[in-house]
Amino acid sequence: MKIVYFRSKLEPPHEDGLLSAIRQAMPIVEVKTFTDCHKLSEWLKVPPRNFFAAILNPGNDRSLSRLIPLRRLLVDRKIIMVVPDDHKEAIALVHKFRPHYIQWMRDDCRALISILKNWLAAEQELDQQIETSTPPPH
Repeated sequence: MKIVYFRSKLEPPHEDGLLSAIRQAMPIVEVKTFTDCHKLSEWLKVPPRNFFAAILNPGNDRSLSRLIPLRRLLVDRKIIMVVPDDHKEAIALVHKFRPHYIQWMRDDCRALISILKNWLAAEQELDQQIETSTPPPH
């Protein structure tokens, strides 16, 4: 199982508190990390798209605006948006993604991790149902 994680800050991954918390809380999940919108776009266009959630942490309004063209590539996935600020313009852009969960950048990440764990459990249950209902090959 994978999660796609976009962050606009170029700090080393070990300095990203949210990313570190996710990796620590969910060690069985691979977190595919991107800091460039173009690279994320190219990755999303190539099958298989085997991730169950996308966390978008743009860091600022400019980076958030650059993500807008990607929303059509994420329409079939669960999205968590980490909102940089409470400006009306930023909130309007965030809602264009139709996220399942919105978190302020300054908030504690425990609720976000709890949601990810629930989504992961649901995905694993669905995969298990599919495996047990698939007839054996002839």
